[in-house]
Amino acid sequence: MSELKFEGRKIIVIGDVMIDRYLEGNVAGISPEADVPVFRKQAVSNYLGGAANVAVNISNLGAKAILIGLRGNDPIGAELKSLLDENLNIIDYTITCPRITTVKTRIISDDKHLIRIDSEDNRVVSESIEVQLLQQIQKAIKEECPDGIVFQDYNKGMLTPNIITEVIALSKNMGIKTFVDPKFQNIEAYRHATLFKPNKKELEYLIQEQLSIGEMKSGEILESLRQRMDCKFLVVTVGADGIIYVDNRGIHHHPAIDQDIVDVCGAGDTVISILATALCSDYSIDDAVVLANIGGGQVCGVSGVKAVNYTELKKEYTGNHR
Repeated sequence: MSELKFEGRKIIVIGDVMIDRYLEGNVAGISPEADVPVFRKQAVSNYLGGAANVAVNISNLGAKAILIGLRGNDPIGAELKSLLDENLNIIDYTITCPRITTVKTRIISDDKHLIRIDSEDNRVVSESIEVQLLQQIQKAIKEECPDGIVFQDYNKGMLTPNIITEVIALSKNMGIKTFVDPKFQNIEAYRHATLFKPNKKELEYLIQEQLSIGEMKSGEILESLRQRMDCKFLVVTVGADGIIYVDNRGIHHHPAIDQDIVDVCGAGDTVISILATALCSDYSIDDAVVLANIGGGQVCGVSGVKAVNYTELKKEYTGNHR
């Protein structure tokens, strides 16, 4: 399938929304007050991050993204809402609640990260907020009739085991595909999803064992995990070694695209976004993984958390599939 077409698809993204903030400038010597560098700020940029970045990736591909998450009643929450309103391909179902909005602030000098400062509330949400979220998810499913649902979990306390299991069960009954980008907590709750995508560290945490690429490619451990998670596709991102995935045909490996790596931030968001959008657009898992591998590599080639560029993705994909 050489032509890329994702228009008309609708995908719900449920997860931890946040702002990715960049303070760019340069180091102007060492402070006389302490042995630390003095950073001279020149520019501030705010971007949609976390689950909101997944929504941006999906919208950049030409599909509709329906975003469900929590934002605080604070200035960062207002900024997040403003950024969402600017993207006409994202349908905003986020809920305002009495929590601070997560913001990751990266201080960058001459394209190099000096430090990251996180401001967040990662306590598990209250029962009342959990009820609100479930009602909002059910409302979105009824009103938007999605082709798929992505769980983008950053362990900020929003995606509880109850929300996860109820939504996966509801989706399965309705024939809606589900896609999971997990973190270290609540992993077992994601059983029965269509596609489960840990990275190598998350995989090793799940099985409590360190693995070489050779051990992963042997297939036995990954197939055992696929059976344990009862998912149709188990997809593992392995950094510079690309993507390894398992389905009912066996194990498959797509090496990473050979290119200079500038910044890996946001690559996982791009990979799950492309996998979900492609599989909801009737692409095969093989084509979906090829596309995700290309897109993930492309966003690693630029500085900062950047979403996939549809034109560049199409250009590289069609250039290799003529």
